[in-house]
Amino acid sequence: MNKLAYVILVVFQLSGICLNAQHYLDWGATYGGQTWDVVNDIVSDNQQNIYTCGNFWLKSDFDPSPDTAILSTNGFGTVAFIQKLGRNGKLILVKSVGGRYYDEATAISSSPPGCVYIAGTFTDTADFDPSNKIEQRISKN
Repeated sequence: MNKLAYVILVVFQLSGICLNAQHYLDWGATYGGQTWDVVNDIVSDNQQNIYTCGNFWLKSDFDPSPDTAILSTNGFGTVAFIQKLGRNGKLILVKSVGGRYYDEATAISSSPPGCVYIAGTFTDTADFDPSNKIEQRISKN
């Protein structure tokens, strides 16, 4: 069954809904923080998982369930995030990348073997490894 997914920014809260091919609601969720949360792009993979990317400021809870998955920034600028939701809207993972200033994930794409590609912008120095390891890059602006 083909599904359509939408993520909408509503009063600084992220909302997601999934409609089936007949345009009936399969699930809906709201998540985010009390400051700035923006989804810039959304894509699904061949297993109907949903990936979103964007940026947030200060602290956001990216788990649409009653559980929490809180990511935080250093308080100065925005940080990019990558989120993976299952076909049922449940959080599978969320990671952040960025540095001290303004970083943003603006586009996301997936390929059949399970690779996810993210594009965006960053200022000054940013860490692009979402794990505990560090993979820093310096902008050329």
